[in-house]
Amino acid sequence: MNPNNPRDMIGSSSGLDKDNDDDDHHDDLAHNHGLDGDLPEDLLEDHRAKLNAAIGRLTKLQVRSIKNNLDHLETPWPVFAKSSTTLQSSGVNNLDHCRHRHHLLILHKYQNDRYYQWLAASLGRTGRDMDYRAILHTFGQVRGQVCSVAREIYGCNFLKFRLQNGNPEEKHMIFSEAKEDLCSLMVHRVGNILVKHLIQVVKEDKLLEILIVLTRDVRRLRSVCSDDNGTVVMMGLVMRLRTQEQQSLLISAMTCIALTMTKSKNGNLVINCCLKHFHAHIVEPILGVIATKCLEIATDKYGYCILQNCILKAKDCIPFKVEVFNTLVANIIQNAHFLSEHCCGNYAVQCLIELKMPQINQGITTQLEGRFVSLSMKKQGSNVVEKLLIMSGEEIANRITNEILSSSRSLEVLQDSYGNSVARFALEASRGSVRNALDQLIVRYSPQLENHSYGKRLLHEISLSKKHKRSPA
Repeated sequence: MNPNNPRDMIGSSSGLDKDNDDDDHHDDLAHNHGLDGDLPEDLLEDHRAKLNAAIGRLTKLQVRSIKNNLDHLETPWPVFAKSSTTLQSSGVNNLDHCRHRHHLLILHKYQNDRYYQWLAASLGRTGRDMDYRAILHTFGQVRGQVCSVAREIYGCNFLKFRLQNGNPEEKHMIFSEAKEDLCSLMVHRVGNILVKHLIQVVKEDKLLEILIVLTRDVRRLRSVCSDDNGTVVMMGLVMRLRTQEQQSLLISAMTCIALTMTKSKNGNLVINCCLKHFHAHIVEPILGVIATKCLEIATDKYGYCILQNCILKAKDCIPFKVEVFNTLVANIIQNAHFLSEHCCGNYAVQCLIELKMPQINQGITTQLEGRFVSLSMKKQGSNVVEKLLIMSGEEIANRITNEILSSSRSLEVLQDSYGNSVARFALEASRGSVRNALDQLIVRYSPQLENHSYGKRLLHEISLSKKHKRSPA
């Protein structure tokens, strides 16, 4: 490692400055090209460009930190002297005394910790007899074994405490070693605790370095996001990211695996967290991929949940990039009949209807025209028809009601467990001559409805409506 080379200051083990590593990373991305189908090549190139820009940004932060002799993780020793004047007059011995008292407090708090007891036993001392020099010597024994220590609960607590109260050298060592095996620690049942704590305490340059390590290999990122422990850590990382550069880098990597993540039990939670905490223009690349594959996502048992949030987020993209929203809406409307009958897909159609945008509801109605009778007698389809009746205005409600009235299966609709509910919504939503025609139809079939469990409900609705009209205002 050349100390005069700014890129070497990042750490040779991270390999962030090697051109051949960039080529390997591009190969990894190309290999993942087949994970979510044939993704556009420009998507992969965009992520590589953002990754290289982040590496350059990290290099500048590292150089600035070294020039200013700063360590972003450093916390000062607690001062037990009465004043700074007293401390200066007492010389170095008083400073050593302060540090000694500081570590005695640590020992008193953690004297029952199994990991401290193990460390003390390795030195032939008890926890109460150990002074701060022994503590520093003991921490040196952890060097090179941070990842192994982090996988044991007491060792993890030991490292967390060092991150909070140790000196800069100790903190840097923990960060550097944990970074080398970051993905494995994130999915470990104990190691993930250290990574979560690390994400919360590091400063901007270290956080960017963590992000670069995570996004260099999208296959590893996919594995982390699909794991129970990794999901929790990733959600914490998403909420920790503040700058647009950091958020864009993560989104560019997530875009490469977006289809896989949306159909994963844990992965869709990470994407949903991004949608919640990032601005619409940041997550627009992910929305673009989801829009083109929305039929596949809408019919997935995990994907349909996140698709509803994608629709709402895509609506926020309208002021600066309306194409994403239009693509998503067009694909759902085009497949409205299939989705309306699907146990998961019907929620996507309902979500569009709930936007109460006249052109969208008009398009869905046109696409479903001629099928309202059959949809009304199906569990999922009836939900879509009911939403159209109550959220689309009088014109569309009358069109749907007219189709039911003119059908030869109108009695079946009135007697069906789901169609009966649709008819009641039609009574509420339709107006004028259409409403009168529906009343007459129900009265005409009253002999068949009186002895039917669902038909009685409609007759009851009609009687209540007539009483309401007769009562004085």
